[in-house]
Order: sequence, then C-alpha cells, then structure tokens
Amino acid sequence: MENNKNNLTPHEEFHQNFVPEVHKIGITTMVLALILSVLPTVYFVFIKGIEVPLSAFLAVVAAIASFAIGMWLSEPAAFWPVLGSAGTYFAFLAGNASSMRLPVALTARSSLDESNDMEHPKVHIAMIIALFASVVVNLAILLTIVLIGDGLIAILPDSVLAAFGFVMPCLLANNIIMRSKDKDGHIVPGFIKLLPYLISGLAAQWLVKNVFTSLSSYGTLIAVVLSIAVAYVIYQQDLAKQQAGK
Repeated sequence: MENNKNNLTPHEEFHQNFVPEVHKIGITTMVLALILSVLPTVYFVFIKGIEVPLSAFLAVVAAIASFAIGMWLSEPAAFWPVLGSAGTYFAFLAGNASSMRLPVALTARSSLDESNDMEHPKVHIAMIIALFASVVVNLAILLTIVLIGDGLIAILPDSVLAAFGFVMPCLLANNIIMRSKDKDGHIVPGFIKLLPYLISGLAAQWLVKNVFTSLSSYGTLIAVVLSIAVAYVIYQQDLAKQQAGK
C-alpha cells in the first residue's frame, strides 16, 4: 500500500490525498470560526447577564440574511472556479474575498505557465501561499491601525470627529447607489426599480413609529417582510407579462 502511495503522480496525489485533506481542514476551521463568532454573545448574555431583547436579535438576523443570502449562495459558486477548494475556504475564512483574495490569487496564477490549468497542483499551491501572504499583510496593517487608532482619534479636531456621525448614512447611500446601477452603469433606471423596496422600508418604519407603536422593536423585521412581499408581487407581474407575450 505504501508503495502505491509513493508511485502516485502529482495530479493523483493532489486529487486523492491533498483535496480530501483540504475539505477536512476547511470544514473544521469554518465550524471553529462559527463557534468563536458566537462566543462573545454567549459571554455577555449568559455570564455577564446582559439582556438582549429577542426582537432585536431577530431583526438583526433578518436584516443580515435578507441582505446577504444572495451573496452566500452566489459568491462561493462564482469564486470556486478561480480559487479552487483550498483558496475558497481560505478566502471566506479570512474575509475580503472579492476585493483582496481574488485579485491576489489571480496575480499568483498569472505568474505561472500553468495558469490556465486549474487541475495543476502547482497552481493551487501558488495561490495558497499568495493568499497566506495577503492575510499576514492584512493583519499587520489592521493591527497597526488598531494600536494607533486611539491616539489618532485623541488628536483629531472636533469637526473631524463630528463627521464620523455621517458614516452610517454614507454607507447606506453607497449601498443604495451600488444596488441601483444596472449592467451599463446607469443609476437612474436602476434606482427606479429599487424605489418600491425603499418605499416599503420607509413605510414600515413610519407605521411602527406612528401607528403600530407596540411593534416599534420589529421595525427592521417588518421592513424586510414588506420588501419580500413587494418583490413577490413584482415577480408575479413580470411572470404574467412573459406568459402574455408568449
């Protein structure tokens, strides 16, 4: 048996030994990351005794899920043909998959003669090394910023500190603009298509604050539900138009 293992070609070694180990390590690290991400909440709620309303928790879960469910389904399928199994685990565990890990992996691949052969072990090894290097550099920069962040804030003038209050509206506006762009980069047509969802969200917030005040804690959750209902109505209308056209 040992002789058969030693006689494996690099491609056979890659598929029979390396890839199964990648999935074992990848699944294990992702599960550990999930557990570690929950530990702070467990600590504050069950050890420190900080009470978190269930409505607030459900609202946050609904908001994140409604925003990210498309990304959860599409990004792994979109990145895997470029990153492979090891690179995909690496990218999603370390974060910044599209903005940093993917360009790094593509750059590493471009330096190889076998760059177009995703089955070649050398391509995967090069991408893993490059991704590891990008994570180390990323952590070093973040650590530096975190260490000097408090001192930097202490010397900033009040006018600059006051501007931090506009960060969230700017992020929301940026998100709306990104969602409004169509495939040709036009914003106005995309914004018109996005408008029914914005109106439903604003209507939900107005209703829970002015009419159904007892549901004020569920404003985000209700906004998400209304947006889904609007999307379903629009989908049915588009489907009816397609069937009428046939």
